[in-house]
Amino acid sequence: MITRVWDPAGVLVKLHELPGVDAAWYLPRFVPAIVIGSLIFYFLPQGGSKKNRGSLAGVLIGAIIFSILPDAKGSASVTMSLMHLPLVFLSLLAPIFMSENWKSSESRILFVRYLGEVVIYASVILLGGMVLTFGLIKIDIYEGYIEYVVVFGLVA
Repeated sequence: MITRVWDPAGVLVKLHELPGVDAAWYLPRFVPAIVIGSLIFYFLPQGGSKKNRGSLAGVLIGAIIFSILPDAKGSASVTMSLMHLPLVFLSLLAPIFMSENWKSSESRILFVRYLGEVVIYASVILLGGMVLTFGLIKIDIYEGYIEYVVVFGLVA
């Protein structure tokens, strides 16, 4: 069994801490692509069908398009584009998740159920981890904990 020591998606999310990278520009543009793109890679079957390559190309093209959007503070069109970015990437995840049963209403319901479970489980794990950590130790580790453990945990 291969064990990963580091999380590549978590490292990509933390790239905004590099010198010269503005977190207000980087995070809304690339975090949805990184998180949902890693889910797409997780559900990718071994065979490379045209649908799979299309979804991967869609994530790549979406990341490129959102990287060249202007950094216009207060621009309604850029804000709306960034708000809809996760929905676009989730629509690219759907055919990969449903694979050959994409016409079946049962597989579509399973996809919606999966998304709901991901949100619920991530929230429960995050809150439970914070309660157990801060309830058991009496050391002030709040800043480092939120900055690294919570971010890597949510992305993973």
